[in-house]
Amino acid sequence: MLSLILDRVLRDVQRKVTNEVSEKATDAVSGLFNRKRKSKEKEVTKKSDGSDLLTACLYVAFAASYADGTLDKSEEEEIEKVKNKLASEGNGDLAIKMMQIKGEKPSFGTAMKYVDKIEKDKLPVFDGIIDDILKADGSVDETEESFLKEWESYKSGR
Repeated sequence: MLSLILDRVLRDVQRKVTNEVSEKATDAVSGLFNRKRKSKEKEVTKKSDGSDLLTACLYVAFAASYADGTLDKSEEEEIEKVKNKLASEGNGDLAIKMMQIKGEKPSFGTAMKYVDKIEKDKLPVFDGIIDDILKADGSVDETEESFLKEWESYKSGR
């Protein structure tokens, strides 16, 4: 009887220790992954090898598409075209970046934080993106028109 109780206690202790070790290992791996991810994010923002332009293009495309409050299928198709153009220029894995930006539903101001990193002579790239996205659903409403005016004001202020 005593040996049964000891066996049961021993199994309980082993299970608790295993669970604690497993949790600590998971936390350690998660912490390491997050540190590496943050390090990579800092590295990407410091580079000027085109990744800033790529990121800015995607932010502008999504901000323009959300200008009227919704992301229409036709706007999404235009963003896909932007992505394909960028991908053809050899830029890394865009699918993850697009999902992240799409989930953020960036505003004009958020997108401009990324455009601020881009040389002024590259701003015409954004004109085409904005025009294509805003006209994708067949019409440009008041909020999209407002987005366009903000963009023109932003460009003239740089």
